[in-house]
Order: sequence, then structure tokens, then C-alpha cells
Amino acid sequence: MNTQIIYEATNNIHPFTFPFIIICIVLILVIVYIVKNWKNYGGPFIGKILFLLVPIGLSIAIITQFADYFKVKQVLADFQNGKCNVAEGIIENYEEDYKVGTRSEGDYPDRFFVGGNEFIIHEDYNAFDIGYCLRHADGSKLQEGQYVRITYSFTFYNNMILKVELLEEDNTG
Repeated sequence: MNTQIIYEATNNIHPFTFPFIIICIVLILVIVYIVKNWKNYGGPFIGKILFLLVPIGLSIAIITQFADYFKVKQVLADFQNGKCNVAEGIIENYEEDYKVGTRSEGDYPDRFFVGGNEFIIHEDYNAFDIGYCLRHADGSKLQEGQYVRITYSFTFYNNMILKVELLEEDNTG
């Protein structure tokens, strides 16, 4: 049997994405502004409370980013150590939800089953660019009836696809 690897997750991730850096910069600027203007604020007390909600919200966003990063790092460590689930079989019930001209691109995922396991592919289904996210509308090679082996991990992103292998019979006689 010939094996073609269509996708394999790599361990090259870092938590410092562009949006994360922007959030950190905004948080620092807000904190500096609050420190400079706290004593001079002459409005109602509720204004000070609302004033503090911005840095609290930004801090929660930063903590969430780091928590997700460490979860994904654990998933990758499990993948590298062979501790992930494997589904092998024929792709069944491939449902391409994105229909040209009827819905906004990127709003709906593709769905299919392999060996009784449901897989959902959404263009932003991945975390830190880990997880197969190429829908059929975006050029995925996956189709109904193909025999595949999918390595995946059940995570906070459901069945995160970490490796996709297309298996074909060797007809070289």
C-alpha cells in the first residue's frame, strides 16, 4: 500500500502571535494611562470601576492565550510520543457545507466520518496553526470514498487532526 502524507503537524509553535502582541501593547498603554490619570479622575465612582475593566479583560485574554498555548504544546508532545488516537478507513458522509454564492466563505466547516469518528474541518479550526484546516472549497484532497489514516487528539477543538495519510493500493504488480 502506498502512503501519501497530506498533512502532519509540526512542533514549531510559539504563543506570541500578532494579535497577542497587539493585546499586550494595548494592555501596557492602558495601564500606563490609568496610573497617570487615576488620581485626577473626577467622574463618578462607577467610572473608575469601568476604567479598571479594560485591563482586567485584556489580562484575561492574555491568560487564555497562554493556557491554550500550553494545551496545544501538550497535544503536540502526545503526538510526538505516539499517544494520539488513530482512525483508519474510508471517508464516509463527506458533507461540504460551504456552497459558493449561498454562504459567506469561512463560515461553515466540512464534516466527514472515518471509522465511526466525526471530523470537522473549519478554516479557523486550528490553534496556533496546528490542526488540519483545509476544507474542500479551499483545495483539500480529501474526498468521499478515499481510504485514509487520520491521527487525531480529542482536545478543546474536538477532534484536532494532527496527521492525514492517504492510503492507496500498490498496483505495480
